[in-house]
Amino acid sequence: MTELVNRSTAPPAAAPGRAGRWAAVRHAAPLLTFLVVLGGWQAVAVIASPRWLPDLRLIGEGLVGQLASGEFFAAAAATGRSLALGLGVTIVLAGAMAAVLALSDVVDEALSTVLGSLMAVPSVALVPIFIFIWGLSDVTMIASVVSFAVLPLTLQWATALREVPAHLVEMSRSFEASGVQLARTIHAPSVAPLLLTGLRIAVVQAIKGVVSAEVIIATLGVGRLLTIQSSTFNIAGVWAVIILIIALSIASYVVLTWLESRASRHADD
Repeated sequence: MTELVNRSTAPPAAAPGRAGRWAAVRHAAPLLTFLVVLGGWQAVAVIASPRWLPDLRLIGEGLVGQLASGEFFAAAAATGRSLALGLGVTIVLAGAMAAVLALSDVVDEALSTVLGSLMAVPSVALVPIFIFIWGLSDVTMIASVVSFAVLPLTLQWATALREVPAHLVEMSRSFEASGVQLARTIHAPSVAPLLLTGLRIAVVQAIKGVVSAEVIIATLGVGRLLTIQSSTFNIAGVWAVIILIIALSIASYVVLTWLESRASRHADD
């Protein structure tokens, strides 16, 4: 009798076909949104013809021209070099500051609020100062990347380091686990997802930093392409470069999101 009651009151299971269709729609949602945006863009460009929103066909021609000439790849290589150097310095600085914040409650109380408040400062305003100090050099580019990315990465990593389960650490120590074993079995799985989340945010901020500095300096990298296109009032060309930047940002974002999801599944296991 109890089994009959339980069966009669249990919620109906979702049909496999319906669940599969819902999963397909959910995975296709970003692509559908992108297509809707493109359709709206083209409709506005054709019907209203605003000067700031060119026809997608013109932007497509600009994209093909940038890629076929190799100019974008050469600019992207210069930008990528500055970005990699800046991210390397950012990771080292953020890791050191996050460790200090996570290991000392006094330092955390003293600095976390200050660091959070500094994030309100527009980092692009610091680029002219860096140019004044270091001139049109690699140091200026690296400093620009660091100024955009180091604070969000530091605060995110400090939060991650404080998320290590204390009871698991104590239990492992009671079984005389070594420091390497603790790092491999407790610390790394616990903090890896949040560390990758912080890195994902930092990469996007770093791209903004390096392109902003290149636009101001206007002598190298992808920022130089933007400056050239805008100075000749080639709005379609400007949008073409912007779209290429967005594509590279999305690629890095997707890769880091995938790594983050794998780290989360490993931590749950």
